[in-house]
Amino acid sequence: MYWASSVNDWFWASGDTEGFLRLAPDMGRIIDNAVEKFLQPGLAVAFFGWDDRIANGFCGSCNLEVQLGFAALTIRACGDFATSLAHAGDHANASRYNSTAARLAAQLRARPSKGGGPWHEDYGVHAAAYAINAKVLATPAEVDVLVSRELSDPVTVCSWSPFNNYWIVQALGNAGKMDQAAAFVKLCWGPMLRLGKGCFWELFSPEWETWMADGDKAPTSPSYCHPWASGVTHFLSQAMGGVRA
Repeated sequence: MYWASSVNDWFWASGDTEGFLRLAPDMGRIIDNAVEKFLQPGLAVAFFGWDDRIANGFCGSCNLEVQLGFAALTIRACGDFATSLAHAGDHANASRYNSTAARLAAQLRARPSKGGGPWHEDYGVHAAAYAINAKVLATPAEVDVLVSRELSDPVTVCSWSPFNNYWIVQALGNAGKMDQAAAFVKLCWGPMLRLGKGCFWELFSPEWETWMADGDKAPTSPSYCHPWASGVTHFLSQAMGGVRA
């Protein structure tokens, strides 16, 4: 699913319509497989990022937070694919995936929460971010609730994985909270870049800066120069700086 998203990004950056349409059938098969298994109990999502709240990496039959996050990612994937297909001139399939995104969003909103409250009551930090990024799932008022409830506590908002932080900062941007997104960037990436002399670490927690001295080994075994941790560069360039291909 992340690969399918990367093809969308590549298409919008390159303008290579022929190349995108050549890859689109593979994208469709991947997304269709996720749609077919939408909200399947005990779905083996596999990798969802390094954070103990989402079972630390490869979780197999993953917890509820991952299941809800992956369901929202599936909705987003359908919508993003539809946008790319329309831009490439395949309006029939674009309409089909837009309809699928709307259908799945209605299905996810209809899922009862464990406590009997609103549909999004079970959503933690990660699932809330994916729900906001799906765009067609939460109303503007519900987005504000999710941001206030899950994405505004500086103690809990940063993921152990900067890979996951990229989806969270996207959610703040999609919620229109750009000042909060800038504060999130400074909180969740700033200490790592200071300790790492500008390098992105695979795993990081901001409080490490309070006790780590220059040259100390991090209390894990992360990669100290990790490309999947660098999504903030894209976000700052495109969402804040307005630099677009």
